[in-house]
Amino acid sequence: MLRFGRWLVVEVFGGNGGAALDERNKTPVWLELVRRAGGPTLPISRRMLYAAVAIAANDHRITDQAWQGLDVQRKEILLPLREPAALRQAAQQVSKWNLTQAQTHELVTTELGRRGKTRQVRLTRAGLLSRVRKVSQFFAGEKLADRVEELSATMKPAHRTELLREVERPLGTLEQVKKRLTTR
Repeated sequence: MLRFGRWLVVEVFGGNGGAALDERNKTPVWLELVRRAGGPTLPISRRMLYAAVAIAANDHRITDQAWQGLDVQRKEILLPLREPAALRQAAQQVSKWNLTQAQTHELVTTELGRRGKTRQVRLTRAGLLSRVRKVSQFFAGEKLADRVEELSATMKPAHRTELLREVERPLGTLEQVKKRLTTR
């Protein structure tokens, strides 16, 4: 992905990272790539196309070792911060504290919150259905129930209480989802 993004920045945007990051860019080749993304002639998603270009453009603009040393996944997680200074600072924190992807996501959410911005929840009907099915399939069946019972018998009361609390959280969330699906 990174090589493709670098190639796009050089060949489509003439090596101009700023032009590659400009959302109003009307470069005909770029517009055609965006149009074809996710189809048979360009089998990568539109999100992946934008991420590849944004990461490559920022690699060109941000020379800080912390940013350069990050893996592609963490760089993609940091992209909503947009500004080179904010990206550099966040990359330094990610590197210094060796943050996981989930922790990096939390860092970005916190920083956006400080700026008065919120993350847009991206969810489709198909995505929601897929996630619910995965959870249902994982917890279905007597073998899993039997194993949970065996584990429960060997757990310390404090561990059982902690696990129960964690089980109750998604149950409450699923009840909210169910309520919103049935309310019309």
